[in-house]
Amino acid sequence: MNPAVLWLKKNWIIAVLAVVALASLPTLWYFAGKKNKALVDRVQTSVKADFDEVSKDRQNYTLPPALPSAKEFSFSAPPNKIINAYFGERLTEQQKQIASVWSNALEFNQGDHKPLIENFFPKPDEFYLRTLTGDLTIAFVVELPKRLVAIVNGGPAPDADKLAATLRENAERSLARIQTEKGRDATAEEWTKIKEELLGVRVARYKQAAQDISVYVDAASFSDIPDASKDPNKPLEQPTIRKAWDYQEIAWLYDDILKAVALANSKTGSAGGDVGGGVPQSVVKRIVSMKIGPVSLSATASADGTAPAADAPIPKDYNNSVTGRIGGVANQLFDVRPVTIDVIVSSKHLPHFIDALAETNFMTVLDVDLTNVEPLDELKLGYYYGDDHIVRAVVQVETIWLRDWTRLFMPLEVKADRGVFADPVAPPADGAQPPAPPGDKPPTSGSG
Repeated sequence: MNPAVLWLKKNWIIAVLAVVALASLPTLWYFAGKKNKALVDRVQTSVKADFDEVSKDRQNYTLPPALPSAKEFSFSAPPNKIINAYFGERLTEQQKQIASVWSNALEFNQGDHKPLIENFFPKPDEFYLRTLTGDLTIAFVVELPKRLVAIVNGGPAPDADKLAATLRENAERSLARIQTEKGRDATAEEWTKIKEELLGVRVARYKQAAQDISVYVDAASFSDIPDASKDPNKPLEQPTIRKAWDYQEIAWLYDDILKAVALANSKTGSAGGDVGGGVPQSVVKRIVSMKIGPVSLSATASADGTAPAADAPIPKDYNNSVTGRIGGVANQLFDVRPVTIDVIVSSKHLPHFIDALAETNFMTVLDVDLTNVEPLDELKLGYYYGDDHIVRAVVQVETIWLRDWTRLFMPLEVKADRGVFADPVAPPADGAQPPAPPGDKPPTSGSG
């Protein structure tokens, strides 16, 4: 008998189990595959459900524009720690930059401006009210013009009438000398020579006066300030608190304009009195007049009479000026005051003056009207301008005054007139909550 058959008879249980095991493998593989697919399907369904649920919970990330002309950057994504941290850092950095720009703007706009009368604004006490007229007369009418003229190393032209009287006396002495020495009247030739000599003296006097200063200017050039030279003992009429504030703003405006004149003249080497300086080297050679216009109050409040929202855009009115800037209730950021400056300037260096205005403060030139000037006609009046071609320029300027510093001095009556609802607050430096608005008490450092 075959040995294999004998082994199977003896070990048939093992053989049967082996056959069963081998036969079950395909079956087990089949059923395991089906179970695995079901498990995968369940996992995929669960993951998809979780993903869909997470996708529904999205976060809008936004970086507001730092400039009016810029666009807002934003996108939507599921919450993410890395994105959250990134946008938080960018917002903080943007707030710091905005705060820095705002701080620099305030510092630039205020400069070294201080009140004419120390501790007077915004609310004078009874003592100041009693002495207001005299104090303002001294500060605004007497002292301010002197300080303004000194800023530009200015001065008036020689008095033509007084000089003419002196020259007539010299002519009479020359004629008398001829009569005494020669026993006769001066001949036509001698009289012509005398007149030429006197003309030379006159021109030399004018040139010397022009060399000693940088700009022809005197108290009469400031149209908004009463000329104290006409009656230095006559005080101002009793002003209201509103009028006193108007005097204050006029003083600040004049101060800025004279500083701009000095800056422009420094660009061409005029040092006033130094060798090679004086009026002949100046950009602005004569300030004929300056006139401050009233503050713009064109803007209106909201329908319910309240202040506009802090993030509301400032409205513009192009009927008011080419810039469209207006002040009043709807503009809680700044006030606008126009200025008309009438000057005689070097035509080729006029751009220096326009640039100097913007370099000195927030001053925008809106219009310039130019007319020709005849130097000989000016010389007859005592004005010597040198060899530059000159023109008369009437310059319309728009000035901006940020309320964040002016409201510290601004009387309550003026705030009400201009619609100053609340003290503006500068942007926070570090992205934190802004500080509470400061009170109305102004700093007490200095005067004038």
